[in-house]
Amino acid sequence: MNKLILLFLLISFMSQAQSSITGVVYDIETDSVIPYTTIGLIQNGNIVKGVESDTSGLYIIDNIKAGKYKLKAMSIGYKSKKVKCKVFDQSIMIVDLGIEEDPTAYELGCFPDYGTFLIDFQSMSSGKSFLSKEISKIPITK
Repeated sequence: MNKLILLFLLISFMSQAQSSITGVVYDIETDSVIPYTTIGLIQNGNIVKGVESDTSGLYIIDNIKAGKYKLKAMSIGYKSKKVKCKVFDQSIMIVDLGIEEDPTAYELGCFPDYGTFLIDFQSMSSGKSFLSKEISKIPITK
């Protein structure tokens, strides 16, 4: 009887086994890794899970059920990329994601011009706390 219960538990555990997808996000042109890239796991148009690559561009998505998915990689200054993948039970898939730099991201004003400051810091005193109404009176440079 105990063996039958153990066999039943083992079969039910194996039928619910999950899979993983792992890989590295890298720049197609330079082959350098891209840290802090957002990776979305999409099924039937819905985001099922999301992770962020670490400082070495590595990402891991755990506990995935078998099925057909799309991986979408998104990073500031790069074009997003979707890749189709099919996940099988109890598998570890390695999917490296090469993405392309998007030069138009800078032209569209997605990133501030760090050489231009909106506040004239020279007219401010240092070492003092400001209330919001005082901050609103600080002169803005053009």
